Amino acid sequence: INKKCYYLADPIDTNYYSPKIRKNSKRVTIGWIGSFFNYSNFGKISPILKRLKKSYPFIEVLIIGDKSAKKILPWFKIVQWELNSHLQRLQDFDIGILPIDNNDLTKGKFLFKLLQYQSLSIPFVCDFSPEVKKFNHDTGFICNSLEDWDKYLRLLITNPSLRKKMGKKGRIFVKKYDYSYYIPLFSKIIFNRNIEYK
Repeated sequence: INKKCYYLADPIDTNYYSPKIRKNSKRVTIGWIGSFFNYSNFGKISPILKRLKKSYPFIEVLIIGDKSAKKILPWFKIVQWELNSHLQRLQDFDIGILPIDNNDLTKGKFLFKLLQYQSLSIPFVCDFSPEVKKFNHDTGFICNSLEDWDKYLRLLITNPSLRKKMGKKGRIFVKKYDYSYYIPLFSKIIFNRNIEYK
């Protein structure tokens, strides 16, 4: 807007959101975390996920949120969000997803879920939005169509080495959103010091 305005995205504590050592498992967990308000975003990709489940019986679609979602998404695995357990549930994801409705609200909404996924070394698949441009596309896939959702999810489901590679890159990328970077930057803005902002 002007030279006195600065864009600061939501920071993340990468020490808290740290990846766990993954055990070799045939099960692949496709996961999402969020509130009831956003369940409607699954309308367009729910048939794709259901079709993938038939093609790959070893996958699990896990939603961390409100158990009332079972009424809307009956065949998904739903677990209640809880402060003491949500991180452990997130760490079980192999692929993080973020379906986004194309509206004025989502166009201006920062995609914090992608920070969570990347901080945990989880590759993501998400819809395009203006905010996605801020992310490294080597750490996840951006979808412009339902065909993209099907293609990219199949690619990650069947390619564990790719999931691992993209996850590692995501962990590196997300460091620039860590509190350790943002706190001194915020301090410089508040006290009007020389700012080197990237």
